[in-house]
Amino acid sequence: MLENQVDEEENWNLHTKKMKFSKEEFKAMGSLFKKRFTNISKTVVTNRIWLKSAKSSSCHVLISFPPNSSYETIHTLLDKILKAGLIVFIKEHKISNSIGFYITASYERFLQGAEELELKKLIKQKYGGGIKEFIFAEQEFYENIENEDLFLTTQEKQSIIYEILCQIKCDHSVEELILD
Repeated sequence: MLENQVDEEENWNLHTKKMKFSKEEFKAMGSLFKKRFTNISKTVVTNRIWLKSAKSSSCHVLISFPPNSSYETIHTLLDKILKAGLIVFIKEHKISNSIGFYITASYERFLQGAEELELKKLIKQKYGGGIKEFIFAEQEFYENIENEDLFLTTQEKQSIIYEILCQIKCDHSVEELILD
């Protein structure tokens, strides 16, 4: 056992190259690292602003737009999201000059989404128990259906909203708005 460990260490030393850099190369690497770190830190600051914003218990998904987003793009996407049956709270952060869509859905829309995703839910004991894919028309058979907070987990709600957002279709004019 000890011999294998010694062999591995020797093998590692043989394959490890000692890297030597000139001052110029080292400075160039430092400036590249500094640029990347600056870009990352800007993103982290922006994300922290959103995290510290006023908490909303009715938010399951957050979409944030960069400061240079056009009003037309934001309005068009908002319209599409609302037509998909979702509820949107819009907040603007003055510090970062960015806009966020705090998205949730009605309980009925969540249940419709659960059926679309074929989520497996518990059946009430008086109907035989077990687990079955959720069917909207058979709501009364499922355990905790009466309680919005217990029937669907936060992760399930987020998955439902995510799938609804993925199903939103943009026509060609909207794609041009987004890509510009």
